Amino acid sequence: MFPGFNNSPSNYKLYKFMSARVKSTRSVFVIIHRYIGLITAIFLIIAGITGSIITFYDELDSYINHSIFFVLKQDKLLIDPLALRNKLLLDYPNAKIHYVDLEVKHGKTIKVYLDPKSDLDRFLPNDELYANPYTGDVVGARLWGDVSQGLKNLMPFIFRLHYSLALKGLGIIFFGIIALLWTIDCFIGAYLTFPSKHKSVTSHKLSDWKSRWVKSWTIRWHAGYYKKLFDLHRAGGLWLWSMVFIFAWSSVGFNLQTVYSPVMRTVFTFNDADSRLPKASPSSSPPIDFIQAREYGRELAKQAELKYHFKVLNETSINYNQNDGVYRYIVKTSNDDNSKSGRTRFYIDAHSGVLRHLETPSLEKSGDIVTNWLSWIHTAHVFGLPMKLFVMFMGISITTLSITGVCIWYKKFKARKFSDKRLKVAKLNQVKTTNNKTSNQ
Repeated sequence: MFPGFNNSPSNYKLYKFMSARVKSTRSVFVIIHRYIGLITAIFLIIAGITGSIITFYDELDSYINHSIFFVLKQDKLLIDPLALRNKLLLDYPNAKIHYVDLEVKHGKTIKVYLDPKSDLDRFLPNDELYANPYTGDVVGARLWGDVSQGLKNLMPFIFRLHYSLALKGLGIIFFGIIALLWTIDCFIGAYLTFPSKHKSVTSHKLSDWKSRWVKSWTIRWHAGYYKKLFDLHRAGGLWLWSMVFIFAWSSVGFNLQTVYSPVMRTVFTFNDADSRLPKASPSSSPPIDFIQAREYGRELAKQAELKYHFKVLNETSINYNQNDGVYRYIVKTSNDDNSKSGRTRFYIDAHSGVLRHLETPSLEKSGDIVTNWLSWIHTAHVFGLPMKLFVMFMGISITTLSITGVCIWYKKFKARKFSDKRLKVAKLNQVKTTNNKTSNQ
């Protein structure tokens, strides 16, 4: 009975009532867990397998497409990437180039992204160019993610499968909903590993409940097939729970910002843009061009070095957002230790050159830090090769958890069907027996 309760009839009734409530609540969560698992299973299997592969996206893509990623190193000056941009705009009059990679390396081609100049030009034959870093000549091109172009688009296609089922905008939202269900199910699954309270409530000992929960963390390797399968699903989910939750919630952040942002802002603070600065007017051809914007960015970076006590190591990229009318100039600094690309970003007004907003580790708030770490862990952008291997392992584990969950459901489904069939046969035999007795009388 409950601690401190005597064995009076009234207390016994209360105990039975509370036990029944626990049973019914648990049954509801079992059903929710079952159907969320079935709904999300195929998508998590796809995400798990593709995620394991794209952990080494850059390495595999450059290996498969070595001829377009690399050129023979030469003892020549590297081309200015913004000069290359101007050259390519003349060669591709139906395209715009809003993003420029400012990191140019010897022996490695420069990747350039094309956007349609208008709705009439929205079907570009290729939207990703690879240019010689010495001459600016295009040595390779592809329509990113279009697997019909052959092996050169294998990795982009796998990447598209991973985050949107290769369905573009609709797929991103759909995968976001799947990720949200997955996040909710993380907590339901954890709850279902707890022993039923009504079973241990008469023991008067919390240690009894704990000792029974410890069994949920183990696998009975010498038991039958079904028990091992069940233990693998339950114990695997427990041991990897925190990482599974990180992958689930970060997936919501990548695909469903309309949910992620409000939830995070109720708990954390973010370094939002300064609302006192007027929003720039949208423009496809702003008064300040890319070269001028880079000069503004370099000057702003010098000022930031003095103010925030860091050293600019190299320029990373510059891109123009025509909807907001701003350039985003990105540099890597001595404070940017946990990112492949720079974490210091200057948002420059494309009409006046005024700094609209600055993002740098020194100004990050709690929400920025948590979001960055969620992203870095999910994409294996920290801790080098060990993290890449761990993320690949997580992809395989998530796939395994989904498969074992479906197998457990199917086993129980078959058992229920068999039980129902036996019950029907028993009832039919009972009816026949009753009819025979009646006819004999």
